[in-house]
Amino acid sequence: APSALSLGRHGLAALQGYTAVFGLFSVPKRVAGSDVLQQGVLGADASVEATVARLLSERKMRRVDMLRARGNELVKYANFTGETEYHELACEAYSDALVWGSSPCQPPVSQPLVAALYSNRSLCHTKMGRNEQALQDADNSLGASSTFLKAYVRKVRALQALGRHEEAVNCAETLIERASA
Repeated sequence: APSALSLGRHGLAALQGYTAVFGLFSVPKRVAGSDVLQQGVLGADASVEATVARLLSERKMRRVDMLRARGNELVKYANFTGETEYHELACEAYSDALVWGSSPCQPPVSQPLVAALYSNRSLCHTKMGRNEQALQDADNSLGASSTFLKAYVRKVRALQALGRHEEAVNCAETLIERASA
């Protein structure tokens, strides 16, 4: 990996491309015949690739957290007012967070966060009577993190709403086992 001090002509062009797309870096200064990045952005030992990856990951997490918080606030408001249109908006926020969080050009978000997003979206689907989708999201949540207990609760509720009571009881038993472990 090239160092911050040895970008060369092609590295500088790539860095300026990142600047244009993401607005992450200052334009390098020309000092004594070599391209040197302003201190404080990269640091003396960091590679451009590592720094870009870190900054993109931080940006991604801020975006996912913002979407999750928006969804959470919409669910609270929907519960307060009883209006399901806010559950729909919350569902969209969680969906956007999942899409943003699984972007192939950036590092993935943590599995517990993915589990929470699917679980929250499952709740919204249940509130709107979309029980098949609620069950699918509960299963996706459990696939991301089998230790996320809320996902079992969401799955039990979806199975009950679908009239699949025996499966709901089995899932509830699994929840009790996991909770007591």
